[in-house]
Amino acid sequence: FPVTIDEGWGGNGVWYSTDFGATFAKIPGTANCTEVACSNADNYVWLATASGLKKWKVGDASLTSVQGPAGGCFALQVSKDGQVIVAAYGANKTYVSINGGQDFTDKSGAITNNLVPTGAARIEYAISPTLNSAGKYSLYATRTNSNLLSMHVSHDNGQTWNQFVGASGPPNEFDIYRDQGTYNSILSVDPTDNERLLIGGIDVWEWKQTVN
Repeated sequence: FPVTIDEGWGGNGVWYSTDFGATFAKIPGTANCTEVACSNADNYVWLATASGLKKWKVGDASLTSVQGPAGGCFALQVSKDGQVIVAAYGANKTYVSINGGQDFTDKSGAITNNLVPTGAARIEYAISPTLNSAGKYSLYATRTNSNLLSMHVSHDNGQTWNQFVGASGPPNEFDIYRDQGTYNSILSVDPTDNERLLIGGIDVWEWKQTVN
């Protein structure tokens, strides 16, 4: 399993273990990696790096570049079957692949066009571990500066997005990040409920989709 030691401006790289954590070795060329993700489909680990999206498996001498948008890749998640990939490039623009990284589609833009806005200092994603009732993955995104800018959800493999929470911060009671939104931000989907999102900031919050 891989572990990244980094805070977004260069760190000590990504380390991996093949003996359940007894020993670790460093993946070469990962000093500027900000996020890692894996699927159940193969032995590759995917890496968001300042020079773009990369992948690597044990035994490789170097990272393999994944053809995608120009610029650095700063956030990343991969579905369990390895087919759906959501990643942030450039000014944290959201791109989605539905064919295992063979090509990416720009899903950044206006909320009214069912897209994810750009320009946040940080963006984080999550993908449901199981398919939803429509046979697709549910994807989530949270955009932050010091505090929350917006949260978005897609229930069709990242093809269309809807905002479900807008901007919020102190002195609002819905104060997830407490002015630490560029540091403390992570998302995770409940493995037993793909419509229950856990949001990590200073505290852990949850969001559950309901139908009125």
